[in-house]
Amino acid sequence: MLKTLSILTLAPLALLASVGSVAAQDGLFEDITVGVAVGAGTMGAVIEPQVRFNEYFGIRAPIGFGQYDFEFSDSELTYDSSLTLGGAGVRADFFPLLGGVRLSGGVIATNEEIDVTARADDIVLDGITYGTGEIDGNVSPDQPIQPVVALGYSSNTSIISLDVDVGLRFSGSWTATLAN
Repeated sequence: MLKTLSILTLAPLALLASVGSVAAQDGLFEDITVGVAVGAGTMGAVIEPQVRFNEYFGIRAPIGFGQYDFEFSDSELTYDSSLTLGGAGVRADFFPLLGGVRLSGGVIATNEEIDVTARADDIVLDGITYGTGEIDGNVSPDQPIQPVVALGYSSNTSIISLDVDVGLRFSGSWTATLAN
């Protein structure tokens, strides 16, 4: 598993480095641009340093963070929930059409999890009143380092650009635990 994960993690970077070294010899890295994008996505609020080496290749390092707390109730239980998003990653971008369309590959180290506490006050069963009860739950990924592949677009026409990515993140299985 670790060997496979290492290969998946390093493959996009190795491809970028090998193609990049050939491109550097041909003088293709004369127009390097550097920027920072901000936005929102499955990693929460995102800050993303970016380097565009030339019209074909770039690299991005998304850093996401966020926590969303919410409470809801039904007739007998109160639920306190917390969704934690975020992590950091690296993506290599290839722009095959010499425009904004890009193919991306990389990895994300995530710290996502869901925490829930269910609380009941004065539970009555068969006329007998029981005291307060509470149960805690957690859901988190078994694989915190996750490979990513995506198809995206970056307008990148001025200081402000529109960036959109649609892809797959291979998160593996998730574990749910309950405790009281």
